[in-house]
Amino acid sequence: MTKEITNFEDFIRRILKIVFWVLLFLPLVGVPVYYLLDTVFHFGVDVFGLITVHPDQLISLQLQLISTEPFHSLFIWTTFPGFTFAALFVTFFAMLWERKLLAKMQLRVGPQYAGKYEGILQMVADLVKLLFKELVTPNAVDKPIFWSVPFASMAIAGALLSLVPLGPNTYLADPPIGVIMIFAIIGFFPIVTLLAGWASNSKYPFLGGLRALHQMISYEIPLILSLLGVV
Repeated sequence: MTKEITNFEDFIRRILKIVFWVLLFLPLVGVPVYYLLDTVFHFGVDVFGLITVHPDQLISLQLQLISTEPFHSLFIWTTFPGFTFAALFVTFFAMLWERKLLAKMQLRVGPQYAGKYEGILQMVADLVKLLFKELVTPNAVDKPIFWSVPFASMAIAGALLSLVPLGPNTYLADPPIGVIMIFAIIGFFPIVTLLAGWASNSKYPFLGGLRALHQMISYEIPLILSLLGVV
């Protein structure tokens, strides 16, 4: 009989146990399945190279799988939703684990009521709360800048992500100036932060924006120095 989960430690222990058995039995099931598919599609890839995670073998297999049906259609329908789900799943449990850990360090209970086991659905409850919050715009603000700053922050973050290569020949953007482009994009963050404080038309947020601006600029200097050796 399976032991009942009564606290967060039992939940984490159960997850780790599941991951252990999955990693243990995955090669036992995956290798025979690979050889069965190889008789049909003729991948020509050494399966033992895959087990040792050889990059060339993995890339060769991925390209062959993507170019053949039904894997091509499956790739189109599942890749980007799959990456999105994985990112949300990891972020979901990382934030929940952080809140429970901080609560234990501060002798508190932490998330408890949202969900059956130790507030496991607390992140979902927070998301629903944020989505249905009222959008409040003060009367004295500069409305065009006040509303454009959040979108500008998301655009800058998206521009940085577009420079991250997904493979040797797979990328969204490949600027010839390389790392300099990254620093050029990062340089917009202090400007957006200052505009966020200025758009409120209040001296206190503006002073906070100036402090954040000075911090970001001071952080950029050691960041640039740390990458000089690589460049």
